[in-house]
Amino acid sequence: MSTSTFLLKIFRCFGKTREPRYEKDGSPLEHWNMLRDSHERVSNTEDNNKHENKEESTAAVWKSVDPGFYENHLSKKEYRVLRCQGTEPPRSSAYDKFYPSSTGHFACRACGLPLYAVASKFDSGTGWPSFGEHVAGNITTKTDYAHGMRRTELVCRRCHSHLGHVFAEKNSQRVHRFQHYTERQCVNGISIYYIKTSLPAGTDTHATTL
Repeated sequence: MSTSTFLLKIFRCFGKTREPRYEKDGSPLEHWNMLRDSHERVSNTEDNNKHENKEESTAAVWKSVDPGFYENHLSKKEYRVLRCQGTEPPRSSAYDKFYPSSTGHFACRACGLPLYAVASKFDSGTGWPSFGEHVAGNITTKTDYAHGMRRTELVCRRCHSHLGHVFAEKNSQRVHRFQHYTERQCVNGISIYYIKTSLPAGTDTHATTL
């Protein structure tokens, strides 16, 4: 093993600012654009225009997405986790030890909805990316009884994709600075996607689920 290869492995093990790459799965930006274009067409239909409430109208547009779209535009691993409530192996995601600068955010890999500010991510030691709070209104929860356990599942509000589960957290701290949270939103790394741009000004990220 060359010295450079050895140093690179050390950096990947202990460095926490390297941006992960997903060459095999590819970027979801293309299918996000396809979803957006599809929604713009649907939003102009007479059926959708019957909704007087903007929120109801948006919900109607997302319900119109063909379920086969996700199967065709997500990788098999992404589809299994996001659409079939699967779970990735612990420490398998590059996002587990990924701590970018204070700019940027994490979005739903299936639809692009902003979910987490980078500042809310902390090192839980569980092997999955963990967050102490999320963008208000962009995540919903439901009770999950799979595997003989009663857990609270995290779901993307817009496309209803599975993200992970939330647990009470009594002693969490963010890497490089102390930041205590009351809960651990344990998310599959394959369910999210890092975007370098910051969340829009005024976005409320102080939202918890428990």
